[in-house]
Amino acid sequence: IKQNKKDEGLTDDEIIKIIKSEAKKRNDAIEAYTKGGRNELAQKEKEELAILKAYLPKELPDEEIEKIVKEAIIETKAESMEEFGNIMKEAMIKLKGQADGKRVSEIVKKLLGE
Repeated sequence: IKQNKKDEGLTDDEIIKIIKSEAKKRNDAIEAYTKGGRNELAQKEKEELAILKAYLPKELPDEEIEKIVKEAIIETKAESMEEFGNIMKEAMIKLKGQADGKRVSEIVKKLLGE
């Protein structure tokens, strides 16, 4: 956060975005270290991830995400995967950091029948 801090400060949304980015890095590192048999390094990353998650908003369950995605589909009048980007944009705005983009993407694909 300090590296990204501007003279006028950061908004809460910007701080959450930074923390989410760092959490994603930790998840990727955990996966890589686990595949490479480096369990001690994976454990260190898991500990750091636990600290970062404490500062993130609680993630919504899939049922709630699905409800919001359905609203986004209705609002964008989407009927096919061609509108995937518009649906994702609308859903992510409504979710405000309460769901991982990968989970939202999977739910959008499921609802659109891909």
